[in-house]
Amino acid sequence: IFISDKNRSGRLNLAWPCAILPAGALLIMLRPNYPTAEIDVVFFAEVLIAIAYAVYRSNSRACVLISLHDGVGVLLIASVALWLVGFHTNVVYYFGKNVITGGDRVLFPLTSTLAVAPTMCAAYIVASPIIMIATRRYRYFRVTALLAAVCISVQSDRRSALFAIVFITVFVVAAPRVFRRLAPFIVGVALTSPILVVTFPAMSVLSSFVTGLLMPLQRTNEDISTLNGRSGIWTNSLEYYQNQIDFLHQLFGYGTFGQVKSGASSTYASLFAGLRRDWALKSPHSTVLQVLFDGGWITATAFLSVLICAAWVLARSVSSIDLAGLAMMTALSFVGATENTLAPHLTSIPFWMMTVIVTVAFSRESPLSNLHDVGAVANMTSDDRAHGEWQSINETS
Repeated sequence: IFISDKNRSGRLNLAWPCAILPAGALLIMLRPNYPTAEIDVVFFAEVLIAIAYAVYRSNSRACVLISLHDGVGVLLIASVALWLVGFHTNVVYYFGKNVITGGDRVLFPLTSTLAVAPTMCAAYIVASPIIMIATRRYRYFRVTALLAAVCISVQSDRRSALFAIVFITVFVVAAPRVFRRLAPFIVGVALTSPILVVTFPAMSVLSSFVTGLLMPLQRTNEDISTLNGRSGIWTNSLEYYQNQIDFLHQLFGYGTFGQVKSGASSTYASLFAGLRRDWALKSPHSTVLQVLFDGGWITATAFLSVLICAAWVLARSVSSIDLAGLAMMTALSFVGATENTLAPHLTSIPFWMMTVIVTVAFSRESPLSNLHDVGAVANMTSDDRAHGEWQSINETS
């Protein structure tokens, strides 16, 4: 539950765009395919309702984003603590060698896939400088969570997350005004990059640039020029979608695990045969492609549009906390370009994080919600609030 003040004088008003992302997600989840359990639909709807209610009960957008950031921090600390005491998941995949530590890559507890924890870490780290400058409270906790995030990022060795951490953190700290202007564009290009790279040969320049930056992190027996086979997966997926799927399913998709239900995963499943388990269920390693198979063009278009519009709304704000939310959103999109982490699924924590951020972006603060409310819910003293006027440095020059 997001931080709220018993003596609050206002609350957030949810505008109609807040319903677009949940509606698209429900369009997918209401058609569960194996291995999605039908009961997951009920839990999924309950989480959507809980998010909407919690945001509505909150005093301000700032309190929601700070609470989201701290909540992720709690989960990261718990995950590292469980790992340190020897708690491990029952997944038996071998994820390859870690090029940073030289050991094996680690799937941390409390997460379902190797991509989830690093994605959360990227979003947490890029927002941390902004939030810790904006408020001095709970810095020991936030520093601890930051160290946990760094630990997970290194041990997981998820290169898209590492790239997002370095690029976005430097960008936000060094040029926040420029970042605000470019962030909506970055979100859109990042999420659609799999389609752009396959459809437009000229976009291979962008792919070559990214792979060049990632070259130092190339693993043994891996072709970094194809993003570890992802370009082939994207090409096969799009060709199958265009040539083998009927018009109705192109529009509305197949529901959960649409890549399996449609048969598209058979075109690239052999690449994962070495995993020996559930290799036929592997995703197309792209959020947009996953949503395309699950919900069709209608849902995929709405999904992209609402994320870009939400980024634009946050970019127009002068609040430093909204800048933190924008940074988190951009980091989630970076990783979502090469993973399906933002596709609707009950255990996809990055999707829930993005849902909260989008809901906040389209929510309006009540006229009665004043700075006193914001300071209270963000746990700031008057000195903290003065210190937290970071936007005065970033926006008035």
